Amino acid sequence: MLLFILSSFAFSSITFQPMREDLKMPANCVFLTSEDFSENHDRVIYGIEGAKKKGFTHEFPIQRQEARDLWQALNDDSQSIAVVRDSQKLSDLKKILDTDGRDMGFDFKKEGDVLEAFALLDLKKQYPDDEYFRTGGYEYHNERGPTVGELDILVGRRSDCNIIVIGEAKLGYKMIHKAHEQLSRFERFYRQEAP
Repeated sequence: MLLFILSSFAFSSITFQPMREDLKMPANCVFLTSEDFSENHDRVIYGIEGAKKKGFTHEFPIQRQEARDLWQALNDDSQSIAVVRDSQKLSDLKKILDTDGRDMGFDFKKEGDVLEAFALLDLKKQYPDDEYFRTGGYEYHNERGPTVGELDILVGRRSDCNIIVIGEAKLGYKMIHKAHEQLSRFERFYRQEAP
């Protein structure tokens, strides 16, 4: 019992804060703790079509301009709404974002939200809903300081809330270095703050 209390105290120095209300997230896992990150995890970096050739681990079949058109249409830009309406592919993708994307709490105020939402939905093929949850947009910091960073992509087990995948989503090919840097920053911070 004493060991449990001490380990809970040791893991209490990192705070995780969801940046959106994800209705698909299991209620018992919403408030993640350091213990939920204590297992080894995989890293994923999502990009647009062609990103795997640039070193990304995953790509979603959407071009940069298509992502921009979707984002602008989701924010009521009339010209982009017309572009999306005239493309069967973009119309279908917008419907997905209007339903599943909104259920995951995306407000699509940032252009990158489009790819983040598709990345989480795409990961369903590898991590199905019956065993896993897929979410993101979690800020992290220690109890004494400001926000250190944010994680775009998290995959965890429903049974115990343990996170098994962390990741980033970047619309530009040149952003791969920033994605690696962000994931490394989290891992360094975690090692320092959660013994």
